Amino acid sequence: MGIPLIVAGCVTRETYEAQVKRATNLQRLLADEEKKRNTDARKFRREVRELETLNLEMEDRNRELSAQVAILQDEEARIREEIGFLQLQPTAVPDIQEQTMDIEDVSPFESFEVSPQLDVPVPPVVFGDELTQERNFLDAMEQPLYHVVKPGDTLWGISKRYATKVQLLRELNGLVGDEIYVGQNLLVGYQ
Repeated sequence: MGIPLIVAGCVTRETYEAQVKRATNLQRLLADEEKKRNTDARKFRREVRELETLNLEMEDRNRELSAQVAILQDEEARIREEIGFLQLQPTAVPDIQEQTMDIEDVSPFESFEVSPQLDVPVPPVVFGDELTQERNFLDAMEQPLYHVVKPGDTLWGISKRYATKVQLLRELNGLVGDEIYVGQNLLVGYQ
């Protein structure tokens, strides 16, 4: 019988190998966890970038829509003012006394055509819309009234200032659209 040999601090081979396996498994688990954390972090960073991009796009769209709303509100205010202005304006009917003339003032063939069937002078028939009639009435007045275009002036604003219509301003000045320029002399009516 021998004396049992006690070796302090010695580990058996099986215990050592079990400890190595456990340490290797822990390292593998830590590495997998680190890889998963890095993948999740990249995924979250990508989602944050996408959300920031979407946020910027939404802010741009919001600015565009706000500008469109402001334009529509201005247009609505302009239309409301124009409707109110038109409701308050008396109709432009010339005074009958101003339009009458003596028969001696008209030469017999100046403004009449001869009807071929009757051989009798017939007054010409005048067709026209309200703007043409208004323009004819204004043309009969004495002195032209001009407006010099200033920065910020629009045809609509000028028409409001002189109590006339935009279409009449276009006709009086030979304008096709609404474009006017600073310093331009616009005929706005007659005095």
